[in-house]
Amino acid sequence: MNTLRNAFFFSFLILLGFVSEAFSTDKIILGNFAEWAVYGRDYHVMDIPADKLTHVNYAFAKVNSDGGIEVWDVYAALEKHYPETDSWGVDEIKGNFKQLRLLKEAYPHLKVIVAVGGWTGSQYFSNIAATEAGRVRFAESAGSFLEQYPIFDGFDIDWEFPVIDGLTPGRPEDRESFSLLLAQLRATLGPDRLISVAVNAGPKGIAAIDFTEVVKCVDWIGLMSYDFHGTWDPTTGYNSALYNNNDLLESQANLHSAVQNLIEAGVPPEMIVPGIPFYGRSYAGVTAPGINQPFSGAGPGTYERGFLDYKDIAQNYAGKDGYKYYWDDMASVPYLYNAAKQAFISYDDAGSVGAKAAYVADKGLGGVMIWELSSDNGDLVQAIHDGFGNPPPPIPDPPPEPEPDPEPVPVGDANFEIQVTSDWGSGYCANIDITNNNTGSADWVVTLSIEGSVSSLWNATWVQNGELLTIEGLSWNRTLAPGGSAQVGYCAVR
Repeated sequence: MNTLRNAFFFSFLILLGFVSEAFSTDKIILGNFAEWAVYGRDYHVMDIPADKLTHVNYAFAKVNSDGGIEVWDVYAALEKHYPETDSWGVDEIKGNFKQLRLLKEAYPHLKVIVAVGGWTGSQYFSNIAATEAGRVRFAESAGSFLEQYPIFDGFDIDWEFPVIDGLTPGRPEDRESFSLLLAQLRATLGPDRLISVAVNAGPKGIAAIDFTEVVKCVDWIGLMSYDFHGTWDPTTGYNSALYNNNDLLESQANLHSAVQNLIEAGVPPEMIVPGIPFYGRSYAGVTAPGINQPFSGAGPGTYERGFLDYKDIAQNYAGKDGYKYYWDDMASVPYLYNAAKQAFISYDDAGSVGAKAAYVADKGLGGVMIWELSSDNGDLVQAIHDGFGNPPPPIPDPPPEPEPDPEPVPVGDANFEIQVTSDWGSGYCANIDITNNNTGSADWVVTLSIEGSVSSLWNATWVQNGELLTIEGLSWNRTLAPGGSAQVGYCAVR
C-alpha cells in the first residue's frame, strides 16, 4: 500500500473569552457531588459547574437501622466554615448545605436532590423495606428531612443492590420490597418532590427489579452504566463501553445493552438516565494491550490503587510517560497501555463522553448522570454540555464494522481547518477538519503547534512533544477518498 503522509505545521491564536452558549434543558445533566470531596480532593460546592448542569445529586445521606434518614458527615454538611460567606457570630447551618443554598440562589434553574445509601450505606434497606412499618418510617423520615433542609428538591434512592449482592447480600424478597418502598415514598412526599433511583446496569441487576411498578413512582431511572469491569474480574475489561466489542466476560457489559434491557423491562426511554464515569480503572501485570488480558493486580491510582480520576489520567498518563493512547472503534471508548510498566487503563475522555451524549440524544433518553464531579478538569462536563447543545449526526445502532482501507493513490494536496468550539479560560476544546484535495485516496498525519497540554483527543491517535501535537487517523478515518474529510476533536488545559 502506498501511503501519503502530509505533515502540517500550524499555529493559531486562541480567541479568549469565547464560551459555548448552547444549553438544552430538555435533557437531564445530573452531576453527583461527593460529600467527602471537601477534604483531600479540595473540591467544594462552589466548584460545581452549575451553568452546565440541570441537577446536582448530593452523595450521600445515610439510613439507619430504624429507617431514619440522617446527615452522614455533620461537619462537612452543616459545620464547615467558608470565610467568603459565613460569619462566626451567626448561629446558622453552614457547610455544604449552606453552599448549596447559595448555589441555587445563583442558578435558579438548578435542582438539588440528596442520594441515600450508596455502596457502603445500603446495609439496612432490605430489612426496612420488608415491612410496612419500616417503609412508613423511612418515607416519613424522608419528608422530615426535606422540611428540615429545604434546599433539597427530593431523593435519589441508591440501594446497592436489591436481590443481587452488593457489599451487603440481597434476597429474593427485595424485588417486591423495593417497589413497595418507592410507592410509600411517593405517597408520602406527594407528586411535586423529585424521586429517582440508581440501579445496577448488569443484566442480573436489571432483571432483579420490577420496573413496571418502579416507573409509577419515580421521575427517572439512573442507570449505573460503569464499573462493568474491574480488578474483581479474571481479565481486563472496559469500565464503561458504549457497545460490545468482543467482551469475553459479559457481552452485555456495555451502555447500549443495559439501555435495551431496561426498555425491554418496561422503562420508557425518556426515563432512562445513563451514568457516565469521570474516572478510569487500571490493571497491573498486563502483557498486551486491550481487553480480555490476564493481569496480576490493581494498577496505579489517584487515591487508591486501580482507580484513577479523569483529571489525573489527562494530566499524568494519556500520551505521557510511555502510556500509548488507543481508541476502540466498536466499543467507542479509549484506553491506555504502557508496555514497559505492563499497565492497562480503561477510562472515558471527551471523545467517548461526546459519543455517549450523542447516543442519549439519538435514542431519546432522559439525559446523563455523572459520577462524580470532582474527578473532572472541565473537559468532560463541557463535552456533555456541548454534545446536548449541538448533537452530532445519529449514531448507528449498532455501529457497522469498518470497511477495508482503500488503496491510497497519493496525488495532489490536502488541507485542514481548526475551529475552537469552547473556551473557559483555563482550557479550551477545538475541532480539526481535514480534507483530502488529492485526485486519489490518501492517508493523513497532521503535526501542528497548539497552546497548552492536550487532556483528551478523539477520532485519532496522538503524541504531544512540547507545543507540537501530531495526530494520525484511526482505521476508519485514516484513508480519505478524493474530496473526503475527517474531523478530530481535542481539549487542552493552559
